[in-house]
Amino acid sequence: MGTGHMDTFEGTVAVITGGGSGIGFALARALVAEGAKVVLADIDDTALAAAAATIAASGGEVLAVHTDVSVLEQVEALAAATLERFGRVDIVVNNAGVIAWNSVDRLTIDEWRWVVGVNLWGVVHGVHVFLPLLQQHGGPAHIVNVSSVGGVLADTPFMSTYSVTKAGVIGLSLTLEHELRLTGSPIGVSVLCPSNTADTHVLDAERNRPAAPVAARAPGVDQLVGVIRGLVDDGQPVDELAATVLEAMRERRLWVFPHHTAGEQLLPRLDALADVLGRPGRA
Repeated sequence: MGTGHMDTFEGTVAVITGGGSGIGFALARALVAEGAKVVLADIDDTALAAAAATIAASGGEVLAVHTDVSVLEQVEALAAATLERFGRVDIVVNNAGVIAWNSVDRLTIDEWRWVVGVNLWGVVHGVHVFLPLLQQHGGPAHIVNVSSVGGVLADTPFMSTYSVTKAGVIGLSLTLEHELRLTGSPIGVSVLCPSNTADTHVLDAERNRPAAPVAARAPGVDQLVGVIRGLVDDGQPVDELAATVLEAMRERRLWVFPHHTAGEQLLPRLDALADVLGRPGRA
């Protein structure tokens, strides 16, 4: 391995949250195919067991650990289980994500706490617990924090819980990557910003929402969810995304926009900012 670059995944150990389905499971399959051992963490025990069984059947080494990433002690237990089984960690993928759909004026505090707990605290917990372990073994390692193009655009109606938390993931990732580079660390950081990705289950994440009163959805929410579900179903194949992420880890790339339409989505925003910055006082 070159310093700071993961030239091979053979023999590495990867911990993946939200590993029971979607992007997490696809990354697990891709890493196992390259010779990695994987630890899958998920709150959905049925999906977790099925994913682990699939990987084991393919000949991969896999450990499944029920984990609520919003709870620090459970992420600490995930790390302990990983070390007990494999003795090391080389790759951490903070992928678990949920969304509560509604307008800002209707969202409950419980819904905010749920999404912030998983999407933002989950990533904070993952970095806080696993970064020291990556630093201790001293070799090339990598952290992948999963955000979204929605973390950059952040103005789609009814998605405030998602946009707020995914923007936070970007802020953490950029700061962490800069700090690691300043110290000459061999640990890379990537912030993954998917667009519409087929075979993901974030739209179904409400099935795992803690029981609590939920406000009626605002007019237009169900229609938007339906439109997005159609876009997701016709979106980028999840295995194609996974291959892009592995390439980014090898090259120690910070920003990862895996879908070819990301530029079309983001450039108008950047152009608008350039326009504002070029004319002080205008917004």
